[in-house]
Amino acid sequence: MITGKPYEQLLLRDGTSRLKRRATVLLNKNYVNIDERSMEDLVQFAIDFAEQVNFFNTQLTIDGNWKHFFQQGLNLAELKMSIDSRSDFHPQFALYLVFIKLFGFAQNQLNSLTQQHLDFYYEHVLDLHQLKAEPDKVHVVYELAKGAFEFFSAKNTLFDAGKDAATKLPLHYTTDDDTIINTAAIADKRTIYLSPNANDVVRFASVANSPDGLGAKPDPIKLWWKPFGGNHLSSTKIGFALASPLLLLKEGTREVTITIQLSGLTQSLQTITNINGEKLEVFYTGKKNWMGPFEATVTPVNNFNAGNQSI
Repeated sequence: MITGKPYEQLLLRDGTSRLKRRATVLLNKNYVNIDERSMEDLVQFAIDFAEQVNFFNTQLTIDGNWKHFFQQGLNLAELKMSIDSRSDFHPQFALYLVFIKLFGFAQNQLNSLTQQHLDFYYEHVLDLHQLKAEPDKVHVVYELAKGAFEFFSAKNTLFDAGKDAATKLPLHYTTDDDTIINTAAIADKRTIYLSPNANDVVRFASVANSPDGLGAKPDPIKLWWKPFGGNHLSSTKIGFALASPLLLLKEGTREVTITIQLSGLTQSLQTITNINGEKLEVFYTGKKNWMGPFEATVTPVNNFNAGNQSI
């Protein structure tokens, strides 16, 4: 007969479902061992079992049990330490400890079945194979000695990297290419940013490794800067430069006409109000520095038959 409220009879579980278990844990060969008993567990088992076995004295009468033969005044939490430090174990208990040590080899072989089953599944059922071994790769950082201006590092130069932490074997690496190390250094870090939401505005950072792109010191707590720019940067004008021996002009009054052919425009140049003389600034190089700005005249020319427009 079931008493109480119906919902009180439900079987409540606080377990972990298969879907909640991480795949990396499930693939760990030691996640669940076939025989997980430790040395302390086996000694405790012997003590508990010996307590259930009667001890008969020389008069063949029951005189307690066999528990004291295995207790030995042990602290199981310090069993492994006791084995290394004590030498006064009774012979029968010392023999049992030897048995546990030897039994450990059988345990390890039994627990390896999990990994063997996993290997069989991947190699023979899924037909997966291990990749060939690849040599380890590292980055070598060169620094010129004081007073040196250049150094040549030939291909296959051997470098000593100490010893492997696990195997204690020496590590050596060789360079892949010829390398010339000199005093060249990065003088400035600058960024140009074009937002996808405002493609007619170009933003720049003259000092990219600063929060505002202009050289401001970073926050002492948040030492960050955006290497590829962002909408927080200042906007700037854009332009282009032309270079030609024909522009090496000397003395006199000169008139320079430049024709630029454009393609892919979706509307006539006359309707694009941004392209006019007031929006363009012209500079040219003088003997010592840049000269300008100067006024420019823009004349749009349409040639829709050829699919091009010019200014």
